[in-house]
Amino acid sequence: EATELSAEARRALDEHRAQADVRDLLRHRELCRLVEAFARHGVPMLILKGAGLAYLVYADTALRPALDMDLWARRADLDAAEAALVDCGYRRLTEPDTEVASTQRHYGRHDGLGQRHVVDLHWRVANPEVFADVLTFDEAWPRALPIDALGPAARTLDLPDALLLACVHRVAHHHDEGLLLWLWDIH
Repeated sequence: EATELSAEARRALDEHRAQADVRDLLRHRELCRLVEAFARHGVPMLILKGAGLAYLVYADTALRPALDMDLWARRADLDAAEAALVDCGYRRLTEPDTEVASTQRHYGRHDGLGQRHVVDLHWRVANPEVFADVLTFDEAWPRALPIDALGPAARTLDLPDALLLACVHRVAHHHDEGLLLWLWDIH
């Protein structure tokens, strides 16, 4: 039996959905810019985790929120990838420059609307050494799927690789935390 929502609850849900739609439109615009910049710089790149899954498995991309955009490139392409990010107005965040502790770099920018965009640029799928090469870029690239909505160069992991990464991410970085969003990604 369906339960009727109060007018106040309906307004709150409508407002939440409108905010999600705006965030999704901004993310979409930013991903299009990034895909184009990486292509201009000749850098093969995969869109990972939340942003990739939004286009791969969610019926509506706004239903898969994310605080950042995870991009994956080969270690050998790191300088060119950083140049693409700089061309898009990103600056590297202050962090140690050691691959022993981290196999990703973090970049941020504010757009003309005051929105903050954050990119995690990965060259391995996980920081802990035991998980770092569970999937390599060169293994994933030939199987990667296009994301037509983001432009001709946009690609993300295929379903088996996306599932593997979603499972590894929870264990390798978040101690098997049961965050509903990550569980829904796996589902």
